[in-house]
Amino acid sequence: MKLKHVHIDDYKLFHDFDIDFCDEKGPLPIVVIAGVNGTGKSTLLSYIKPQKFSTLRTGEIRIMAEEGEKTFQIPPTITQDSEYRRVFASVLYFSANNVEKVSKQLEEKILKYVDRFVYVEGRTSFEAYREIQALIDDVFADFHLQARFKGIDANKHLVFVNQNGAEFGVDGLSDGERQVLAKVFPLFAADARGRVILMDEPEESLHPSWQSYLLPVLRRCAKGNDCQFVLATHSPQIISSAHREEVRLLTRDAEGRIQASVRGRALRMDGGKGVGRDSTGRHGAGSGNRETTGGLARGNQEQRLRDRRLQTRIGKPGNLAGAFGQRLDAHSFGNIGEFETMVRQLYRQLRTPTDLSLPATENTDE
Repeated sequence: MKLKHVHIDDYKLFHDFDIDFCDEKGPLPIVVIAGVNGTGKSTLLSYIKPQKFSTLRTGEIRIMAEEGEKTFQIPPTITQDSEYRRVFASVLYFSANNVEKVSKQLEEKILKYVDRFVYVEGRTSFEAYREIQALIDDVFADFHLQARFKGIDANKHLVFVNQNGAEFGVDGLSDGERQVLAKVFPLFAADARGRVILMDEPEESLHPSWQSYLLPVLRRCAKGNDCQFVLATHSPQIISSAHREEVRLLTRDAEGRIQASVRGRALRMDGGKGVGRDSTGRHGAGSGNRETTGGLARGNQEQRLRDRRLQTRIGKPGNLAGAFGQRLDAHSFGNIGEFETMVRQLYRQLRTPTDLSLPATENTDE
């Protein structure tokens, strides 16, 4: 299952709102929902996967399932109710958790995985531990983790070991290591296959330099499990590590209504017909996307090339954390173009050899 489109008639701060989760090829494996505080990023996730049943949600959700495209009315009709519950039961929701909760959840998930490996699949504990370490190595391939998983002690607690051979429990891991393991380990342990995974503020407790590595990890998981990740974030490191077509920017229009922009296009109802058209009047990607032009500039190949050059010169997106992280919540971006302009302005301010050890470069907009 993958999300294609969500329309909200009325739900909390959303009114006549549309957001698309596709590009020209179909549903995207990664969608990053960005925006300043108060634009409804977390609220949107709760509309897709409510934590408790609510009749206050009105609208529709269109998905791509194994058997084809399906559209569910929200709240679901009597004839759709059982299928809706079955389909959306597979949607996983990861909220921003505190560190204490994460430690307990991580132990529970790994112990459950070992039990399944041993008692259901008939494998040995040693094989289970080796498999867990392989999964952890895969999760942390880009993170340079200093600890390795050793096993489980007699009290059913996880045991890790550092490079010096010292053993310690899960609480000995850094907050970021625990957060990443708790959020990503169950996904690599095959729970994610064919699912939609919603992640609210996945940057919580992660060092800025680690935040920039999160999307590559999730991309590997999405590719290996044919799943879809939808992230709600205001982390500049996560946003800057996303592909342009993956970002959905939530902003308020002149009337204070929330709208979503993707690659410079505003998403809204098109005269009630639900037909996507571009600025020339041609149909957009996929009839029924409800995409209309928002009067914003579109990306092109030259812009993509400039973006790649810029990212290469910046180095790790975490290099911008000091200046950029302080400005994101304080600045209200009208559209994606403004967002990208600020990234470039910040880079120009930091690009001298004495700032962040960045190499001196020529004009970044060549």
